[in-house]
Amino acid sequence: MNSGATGLTVGPASVVQLKGKAQACNVFWRLNTATIDTTAVFKGTILALTEITVNNGANIEGRLLARNADVTLINDTIKRANCASAPPPPPPTTTAPAPTTTAPTTTTAPAPTTTAPATTTAPAPTPKPKPKPKPKPKPTPKPKAKPTPKAKLPKVGPARFAQHPHGFTG
Repeated sequence: MNSGATGLTVGPASVVQLKGKAQACNVFWRLNTATIDTTAVFKGTILALTEITVNNGANIEGRLLARNADVTLINDTIKRANCASAPPPPPPTTTAPAPTTTAPTTTTAPAPTTTAPATTTAPAPTPKPKPKPKPKPKPTPKPKAKPTPKAKLPKVGPARFAQHPHGFTG
């Protein structure tokens, strides 16, 4: 914060008043230091580089923000500053039009005119080409299962068991 201002001192029982449509939420005091004395009434936000001191019984509507030092309060009242919204615009005013009087007018029918009918030959409509039908996909034939030929086994006689050298048979 590079404040060119040095400080603000609000004397005892002083009142900060805002003029016009100013609101405390839109008033900012950018200072090095600030002192608000006893029973003073202050409005706005103080942005101090160093300290802010508020003496006994002061009323603040706004905020007190110090960057590098303390904000000292002694039995004070601080109220948040609420911005009131702008009042709605007035409804549009409408006035009834003044009654007007017009004199009756007379109209004369125009003389009939005859015109020979014009003949035009319309060009023959161009036929739209018919879209070619898409060929239907042919179903792929399923392969037919062929029976597996049975293997011809030689005829064998009764089973013979070999004798194991240790006397086991199996």
